[in-house]
Amino acid sequence: SQYQVINPYNDEVIKEVSYTSQSETQQALKKLVIGQQIIANMTPYERSQVLFKLAELLERDKQKIAQQITLEMGKTITDSLIEMDRAIT
Repeated sequence: SQYQVINPYNDEVIKEVSYTSQSETQQALKKLVIGQQIIANMTPYERSQVLFKLAELLERDKQKIAQQITLEMGKTITDSLIEMDRAIT
């Protein structure tokens, strides 16, 4: 089955998204546990490098992500960009 992602500003359907199956959810949870174990075994310096890379990727795609936030949350693009800047810093 599917659910609709709706823009709360104008009630427009942005996209229809399929729910995940129980099997897909279990696979995702297993990957999360593996990821947590990898992070737990990293030095603080290595973890900081992961976060710096994440910030770099968020900065690179900031405009595109902010546009998606605006569609899904009904925020202004200015508010969405501020939210992105806060996430990056």
